[in-house]
Amino acid sequence: GSEMCIRDRYKNAHSDISKFVVIPHLVNIDDFYANSEPKHGDKYRIGYVGAFHKGIREPDLVVEKILGLQDQFASQCQFDFYGPLNGTSLSDSERLVYHGVVERYEALGLMKSFDIIINVENESCPMSPSKIYECMATGKPILNFLSSTGLSSFNNYPLVLNIGRDTHSAQIEKFIIDSVNKNLSRKNVDEILTGKTLSSIGDQYLSLVGD
Repeated sequence: GSEMCIRDRYKNAHSDISKFVVIPHLVNIDDFYANSEPKHGDKYRIGYVGAFHKGIREPDLVVEKILGLQDQFASQCQFDFYGPLNGTSLSDSERLVYHGVVERYEALGLMKSFDIIINVENESCPMSPSKIYECMATGKPILNFLSSTGLSSFNNYPLVLNIGRDTHSAQIEKFIIDSVNKNLSRKNVDEILTGKTLSSIGDQYLSLVGD
């Protein structure tokens, strides 16, 4: 996906260099993985932690779909957004609350506290955000809002709903109800993120130095 895209761009820009290795973002799974406690009558906590960027990653589709949920169902949910807006706008409503920018250590705690995590895909190809791997590292269910490219960064992640313009609110509601108490096992997460962890990226750097 994005790693191929980056490699091609570097090759085009530096045609005199024959060998490129694109090393992906790394993630320390221990920081993010959290065993979820089963819900007992509380609201479903659904949240986004990260930056929006005008023209690259905008909240429009997320807001549209949250506002499109049935009133009765939406009253069972709490939608929280954290992070800089960078030229985009996100208005508070009864359905969603924008909390502004938080420190990195707070962001970690928030991602662990959500029952379901929201991700918003980028419009542009060159680099997948590091937060893709951070979302996966939690093992939590993910509502993934697609960009106009229609591409998902979570093709190998089983606990995800990819949401496009045509996704019906009933599908979103069903996914939330079915998966709110689910969590991937730590073993599953380790397998999915093979080659993306702190230790394996360190090994890749060391092998390059040895070449």
